Amino acid sequence: MINDDDISKTVIMMRENSGRLEHEGDYWTKEESLRLSDLFFLGKGITEIAILLQRTEPAVMQQIMKQNLYAQRRAKKIKSQTPIQVSTFAHIKGNVKTAP
Repeated sequence: MINDDDISKTVIMMRENSGRLEHEGDYWTKEESLRLSDLFFLGKGITEIAILLQRTEPAVMQQIMKQNLYAQRRAKKIKSQTPIQVSTFAHIKGNVKTAP
């Protein structure tokens, strides 16, 4: 288990380029890409994902953009919202005509 002090040291090292992370500079494996996606959709932050995957924050951001995860999350959010039915407000405005 990693403690807060270790996390702080890792973040400082990452941002100051004073050390090398385990997978820094390596090609992303399919498993790492899937794990990144899972962590992203669980709501983990960029820094936390970077530490867990032993990648730099810019590398994590680059993969998020490459996999189009922000757009996917936005689409899931929109899809999960219940659309408002026009007929719901019919009693307020009287007869509401809807397009066929």
